[in-house]
Amino acid sequence: MIGAGELNRRVVFYKRVEDSRSALNEPVGRLVIFLIARARRRDVSDVEKMQAGRESTALQARFVVRSCPKVRRITAADRLTCDGLMWEIVGVKELDQGRNRFLEITAVTNRETDVQS
Repeated sequence: MIGAGELNRRVVFYKRVEDSRSALNEPVGRLVIFLIARARRRDVSDVEKMQAGRESTALQARFVVRSCPKVRRITAADRLTCDGLMWEIVGVKELDQGRNRFLEITAVTNRETDVQS
């Protein structure tokens, strides 16, 4: 069971908003803050990466957040920041700790993608 004390990180979720179109008619967008939440972060181990057949220098982690209607709208197209890094979301799933209680968000980051504070 996940306790409130384990949600010890502050994460900021961003949604992409399309402002206009480029000269090639491609959407041009920017990231806007969608939600600020408390989360638990667990880094994916090197053993797990090897078992999945992935070799990467990118950091992978799983973030657990309390479920609510707004959190359930998060998709792989969104981003999050935590500990000064911008993370790309690669998966969102519901945990088996009770229906609609917690979501696990899998994300990857490159250590060079610092967020300027």
